[in-house]
Amino acid sequence: MAQFRNTLSFCNLHDLGFKGRPWTYDNKQDGRNNVKVRLDRVVACPIWTNLFPNYQVLHLTSSRSDHCPILLKLDGSNTRASNTGQRRYEVYWEREASLAEEIRSAWNMHNKPKDLGGVANNLQGVMSYLQSWSKEKIGHIPRQIENKRKQLENAYKKNDSNSRAVAKKLGLQIDELLEKEELHWRQRSRVNWLQAGDRNTSYFHRKATWRAKKNKIDKLKDDNGNEITKESDL
Repeated sequence: MAQFRNTLSFCNLHDLGFKGRPWTYDNKQDGRNNVKVRLDRVVACPIWTNLFPNYQVLHLTSSRSDHCPILLKLDGSNTRASNTGQRRYEVYWEREASLAEEIRSAWNMHNKPKDLGGVANNLQGVMSYLQSWSKEKIGHIPRQIENKRKQLENAYKKNDSNSRAVAKKLGLQIDELLEKEELHWRQRSRVNWLQAGDRNTSYFHRKATWRAKKNKIDKLKDDNGNEITKESDL
């Protein structure tokens, strides 16, 4: 360990800090046998931090590994992709056992087509129905993953057997959502090298920069212990 620290010092590499849970390893055992510790870190030299002053290091929540994934954002500002609102058949719908019956029901709601124009109209109606069904049955996948991960993180903070059972159930739910998310992006990417199991879902003057990162306030807690993260409320 001393040699490793000497190497960091020789290369002028510094810990970039983090946001999220204060540990990166959890052996997921119960009670006094539970071990939580920050084993994994992101380090960089001052030249790199000068190039990317808005970086963020996030400790994410994993439903599988004992180690939590670490996400390094080069630009920590929040950006949202525009939504074109294009309607399409989603491959991940096929993971729902009721899909075939929903399609059959949606088709039977329309009159029997007499020509290709009628077929096209019926297909549009079916697609509109499936979009509404998906919104109600499946919902917004990224938002669900985020919410489930927060619930999983809260469950991991407790060491009782009930919380472990809840964490196991949440892990299975997150795995299913991740499968759907992967199918969602695989359908849009149309690249052959994306294979099962890959998760490619989502890609500073020296002292002044480090001081700014250290002094920046990202969140506060009110008298009730609730975290406040919106800039307008800080």
